[in-house]
Amino acid sequence: MQPSRESVFTLTAANLRRPNFMIPRKCLALALALAALVGSALTSGAQTTVTTDPVGFTTIVCSGSSDTYVNLSLTNAPQFVGTVASVSGSQIVLSGTPGWTANQWVYVAGSQTSTYYALITGTGSGASARAGVSYTVVSSDTNSVTVNAGGDALAANVTAGTSLSIIAYATLNTLFPGGQGINGSPSFSLFSRQTDILIPDTTTAGVNLSAAADYYYYTGSSGWGPGWRRQGASTSSTQNDIPISPDTYIIVRNNTSLSSTITLVGNVPMTRLNTFIGTRAVGTAQDNQIGLLLSATTTLAGSNLYQSGAFVGSSSFSLANRMDQLLVFDNTVTGFNQAATYGYFYYTGASSGGPGWRKAGANSIIADGDQIFGNPQYGVILRKAVTSGTTPIQSVVWPLVPSYVP
Repeated sequence: MQPSRESVFTLTAANLRRPNFMIPRKCLALALALAALVGSALTSGAQTTVTTDPVGFTTIVCSGSSDTYVNLSLTNAPQFVGTVASVSGSQIVLSGTPGWTANQWVYVAGSQTSTYYALITGTGSGASARAGVSYTVVSSDTNSVTVNAGGDALAANVTAGTSLSIIAYATLNTLFPGGQGINGSPSFSLFSRQTDILIPDTTTAGVNLSAAADYYYYTGSSGWGPGWRRQGASTSSTQNDIPISPDTYIIVRNNTSLSSTITLVGNVPMTRLNTFIGTRAVGTAQDNQIGLLLSATTTLAGSNLYQSGAFVGSSSFSLANRMDQLLVFDNTVTGFNQAATYGYFYYTGASSGGPGWRKAGANSIIADGDQIFGNPQYGVILRKAVTSGTTPIQSVVWPLVPSYVP
């Protein structure tokens, strides 16, 4: 039996008239309830700045005996929203007097269970070339955060006046509280595993990469009792607070015939998006596992992938001469370790209808610019072709403006 899908986004009261969101009658009560909750949360507490980002939810049915790709397109509600005063190295100073305590935004096991990131939202007078990019907070003081910039030149790309939100990462415990949405495992044994959560490898060079980590929810009483565990790690060590990056997807692997249902609730960031893609080693193609803070679909033609220069086109239809490829994994196709359901490339030549998107294996004359892209039921890998030169890491930025963002 193939999974059904329902993706509905509801809004805060301040945004009920936004034209790009529709609320079915059956969801209206939930919309109003969420709006009331968000309004209350954002107006309580001196250190929370009021925001009017829409609130939404999406429900995903994960088939039994199958892998399901889950995109975390929604975020937790921002704990702070402000503007950048200045940037020096990896330190971002905020305007005004936030009045934070030292390291307020830093994880501390047992007492501060959230890991936070700074999301550049790119609105305001200093709209940024890094809008939609998130950076993990590693330290903070009364009015600044120091982030892990990953070698990015922050000062050159995040200017004074740029808007910024501080948001808690989703964790295994917040995505699946008490094991909700997945099938719990009564034993530590790999052979008794009911559901695994696979985290993609976003640091290793190459293609067809194995998962970087494998987690499962233990329902028994041994060790520290129920909670998340990591395959291969000590069974007495819980992994409840592991942060999940919004820049990629996770894979829910149901090892039994039992399906499961995940409901994700959160904010719809009203920001332009800039996504880093590239290679990690000389002479090696690279899989970039893509996750977007995108709450509406777009098409290949509207994705700005090729137009922006982030995606290298192919001058030939030949697979041997193929440059960048977009690999799509469709959750309506069931099974484990599936090959990509569809593959797309951008043809730059003049024959067979001229330049445009093509589907691998299809008639070369058929353009596929209208193909839906960014749908929550898909997992997406952008496979960058081998790059020339001697620089191990070659990174480009893919800019995308969602249809609902001005």
